[in-house]
Amino acid sequence: MDRNRVQFNFTIGENKKTLTIFTPTYNRADFLPAIYQDLCNQTSKDFIWMVIDDRSTDETEHLVQKMIQEGKITIEYVKKKNGEKYTAHNVAVKRCKTKLIFIALDSDDRLKHNAVEKIIFDWNTVKDNDVVGMVYMCEDPNGCVKILMEN
Repeated sequence: MDRNRVQFNFTIGENKKTLTIFTPTYNRADFLPAIYQDLCNQTSKDFIWMVIDDRSTDETEHLVQKMIQEGKITIEYVKKKNGEKYTAHNVAVKRCKTKLIFIALDSDDRLKHNAVEKIIFDWNTVKDNDVVGMVYMCEDPNGCVKILMEN
């Protein structure tokens, strides 16, 4: 198998969602449960959580497999050749199958309980107006707000 290609992936749930929430990860198993809880607590489940694992050596793979088995949200897990963070973004963009909406959520970011609902509502409001992207604020674990861009 070509070392630059995805090694394996597994998904649970249907693939006809509106939003892809993409998380690049490398040895971040300690952070992923908080994101997972935020995603499970969303008021809308109209999303796929795509985890692109940059060949972590910690418990990331085992942890995500457990989350997938719980079946609470749709998760796509991809373990790829170790590389720079941008390579995880490239893999995610190529694999994204949802309706034009794609957001990156780092492993140490958090989401409010209605974030998915708000993003989809906003998208449905502006999608016919030649909108190329939307920008949202995001909190890190310390409550610091930063910009969350959607392309």
